[in-house]
Amino acid sequence: DLHSFPTRRSSDLSFTMIVFLGDQRQLPPIRTGGTEFWNKHPELLNNPEADSPVFTRTDIPRVSLTERVRQGEDSPIHMVTDQFGNYTLQGGTFPDLSSTQSSMDLRLIIENPQTKLSEQMLPLFQEGMRTQNPNFAKIVAFTNAKVNQYNMELHFLLHPEMAANRDMNFAEGDLITMYDSFTPAGAREPAVHNAEEGIVIAATGTQHMTTRTGADIRYRNYTIKMQDDRTINIPVLEQDTPNIQAYNTALEQLKKQAIADGGSWAWRPYYELKESMANMKMGYASTIHKSQGSTYQVVGVDTTDNFGSPRFKSQA
Repeated sequence: DLHSFPTRRSSDLSFTMIVFLGDQRQLPPIRTGGTEFWNKHPELLNNPEADSPVFTRTDIPRVSLTERVRQGEDSPIHMVTDQFGNYTLQGGTFPDLSSTQSSMDLRLIIENPQTKLSEQMLPLFQEGMRTQNPNFAKIVAFTNAKVNQYNMELHFLLHPEMAANRDMNFAEGDLITMYDSFTPAGAREPAVHNAEEGIVIAATGTQHMTTRTGADIRYRNYTIKMQDDRTINIPVLEQDTPNIQAYNTALEQLKKQAIADGGSWAWRPYYELKESMANMKMGYASTIHKSQGSTYQVVGVDTTDNFGSPRFKSQA
């Protein structure tokens, strides 16, 4: 805690464990040799280009992290974070992380400027589709715009017959991510929770539902194999803009009516419609935030909005 350090700047930190939480840009680096590193390289002390921002801001005695507590030591994440953590501009060369692999056969693929990351990852998603394994591959990016772009690109690469009409309805083999919990009508417990992932194994044709406002809403029923091998059946809106707009307009009309009528009973039509459809999106890509805690065999990392940017390199 930054506020606690002023009282400890001159203190003996023996027998005291300090735990730092954060990502590789926030954490002091784990350096071989511990405090001996700083004894051998005094020129790096207070050098903002070589020192951790944690030390620079707090002026605490120079120590180094000695132990990771989160993932296995063989994780490829650590291979990447070590390179960033120990990177200094004095070295003159930004680390090459085009592909990193561990003995656990987990791989990181960093975007190659000459090839789209979606095209690099396409064979891996095809393998995941063939084996019906929703945990096989994932692209992680730092912005929702990039996530949406990758999801659209891979959907059309894997289903070229849908590309001509820009059809974003889910097809057999598509990876999906839930963006809300969903409880089927009459059930007491949710069938699926927010952030759960799966793969489409079957889909019905177009179904119709008439709302209390008179709107005709189109949807399809999907059979999804989830990460834990459960199979669920859920209804999802057809993904064209007019249909989604009709659904949202009906919700807004029911909401206004409920506010006008007052009382908790007046909200029942609104929630009946709102909870009738599962909020499901393509799941080939995800933000770093939403993918936390997940495990994939291969991860493609979009660095264009973070590590690869001039701003990151200037602050590394």
